[in-house]
Amino acid sequence: YSLFYQTTFPSYEMVQKKAFLNIYVSSYPFECGSQNISFAPRAEEIEACTNENVRRQKLYVWKLLELAVGDLSGMDLNSLNLRKDENGKWQSDKIYISLSHSGNVVAAAVSDSSVGLDIEFFNEKKFGKSLANRIATESEKSFFAKERAFSERVCALWTRKESEFKRKGEKIFRPFFTGALSSPCRTFLLKCNHESYVLSVSGESVSKSSFVTPFDNVVVFEEIK
Repeated sequence: YSLFYQTTFPSYEMVQKKAFLNIYVSSYPFECGSQNISFAPRAEEIEACTNENVRRQKLYVWKLLELAVGDLSGMDLNSLNLRKDENGKWQSDKIYISLSHSGNVVAAAVSDSSVGLDIEFFNEKKFGKSLANRIATESEKSFFAKERAFSERVCALWTRKESEFKRKGEKIFRPFFTGALSSPCRTFLLKCNHESYVLSVSGESVSKSSFVTPFDNVVVFEEIK
């Protein structure tokens, strides 16, 4: 495993006592042995997906989650009592998880506390002034004035808002009304096959964020502050 920040994995006993937030990122497809999903509700969800690209994203992000949970000693997905809440967010009695995928990259976060994760393929045209005007409050527009390309800042703000929305487990994403700059959130620029992605993670344990790139196919390039 190629690690960015992360050097050791917490045991199950540590999970119960220690703050942690592990973020697994990979492009896909990747070698994962069998493509079968043993967790029936997720397998049924994937099987019902009619869009082949989305189906593959759902499959590989779940396989990445299996890796992330497996690295927490003494734990596996089938022991987490996973179920979806009324807003469609996966819940567990033991840890908190969040999943995201975009383009050819999937990401999974596991934490001791509530967590939200969002990754977006960086498309300069998509993240322009029109979107910025729809999602940014007056106080948030100062975020665009900092160094870095304007569109990159818009993408960063979008992912921060979506990660916070997912952390809170709300039902409807209304980006203009979702605070992004005062929430416990970090944002990173990733590189994969000459393409750029922006990833944000929101959570009470965000200061403990650790990246794991198990297949060495994604580079965590820098943090966007």
